[in-house]
Amino acid sequence: MGHGLSLHVQEHPVPLVLAGPGVPAGQVAARPVSNGRLADTIAAWAGLPARGRSLLDELWPGTPPEPVVVWTPAGVSVEDAGWRLLWTRADILLRRPSDWAHRRPFELYDAAADPAERRDRFHPADGRARRLLDLGRALLDPPARVADVE
Repeated sequence: MGHGLSLHVQEHPVPLVLAGPGVPAGQVAARPVSNGRLADTIAAWAGLPARGRSLLDELWPGTPPEPVVVWTPAGVSVEDAGWRLLWTRADILLRRPSDWAHRRPFELYDAAADPAERRDRFHPADGRARRLLDLGRALLDPPARVADVE
């Protein structure tokens, strides 16, 4: 596939290591986080006001995870509550052979039961897809609606 040419999860995970004051030694968080929170994390670490939520707040046990949104020029991936929606906007990705991935503009995967993203469960009427699309919609212009894809 090539890094950056797909929205599938296999191309996007990057380990994040935090060390220093306020970070417990040996703490490991297996859930995905967004590097979009790094600026707020550094500000909080330095004792400065942050605009949003710091990763230091998000990674501790018992803290509910927030949605993770990955934006690329090719589209958006939104993950929340164990589900991942891929919204492919690049026509070239949709015209590639199907074994290369991205067969439709919208794809929905159960991240826990199908971590390799093999079984697309998208349906326009699915409330999970609609909720995830609403989370990522504001990032793109013009906005799209699930109802537009049938």
